[in-house]
Amino acid sequence: MPSPPRPAARRAAIALATIPVMILLSAPAQAEKRVVVNGRITAETGEGMASWPVSLLATQRYVEISTYTSGGKVSEVSAIATDANGYFSFDVPRKRGYHFLFIRLSDPERLDTVRYLKPADIEITAQVRRGGLATVEAVIKTHPDWPEVERRIAEAGGALTPRGRILRSIGLPEKVAQSEAGEEEWWYFTHGVVYLFRGAEAVGSRRFDPVVAPGGASTPSQEGGAS
Repeated sequence: MPSPPRPAARRAAIALATIPVMILLSAPAQAEKRVVVNGRITAETGEGMASWPVSLLATQRYVEISTYTSGGKVSEVSAIATDANGYFSFDVPRKRGYHFLFIRLSDPERLDTVRYLKPADIEITAQVRRGGLATVEAVIKTHPDWPEVERRIAEAGGALTPRGRILRSIGLPEKVAQSEAGEEEWWYFTHGVVYLFRGAEAVGSRRFDPVVAPGGASTPSQEGGAS
């Protein structure tokens, strides 16, 4: 029958057994993964776009085949607005279960689609994965029809006139025609509405299901990124 261990040997065995526990207790907690982004949004003139909406999006998957994009489930991690000079920044915890990150520079409820083209989403996944600061610089492009919209608004007598309000809210008509009653018709096929004018006076409108404009014309836009 083996003899029991001596007291010194027992103390040494207990000390060795407790070392792993002590190491675990003394090890620092794993640093929280964060997403840090700095950026600036400017106009084509180089001037900062103040109070421009910026969103940080996380998506579970991202596939791009030609013009087809799919973002799987998309989550808005944070949303802010640029400062007076167009600068913005994010510093937020990394969202688990989401593998790709985008900066979105358009808010459907606030984007002035008559004056500006819709900016594409900007992917920052690679920058974040490298563990560094993601930097974004973007230029908001003016809609090519905007100079003509401004000219016609001025010609109509300003943005508060019947014609001016329509031009400022949905842009140039896709077709202008004369009705049998002598009224001028402004057709907005992709919006599903035609406005009727007699001289400077608005005399009515008709609604219909939106359709593609004659010749396939549509309002230019820029798409891309998470969806």
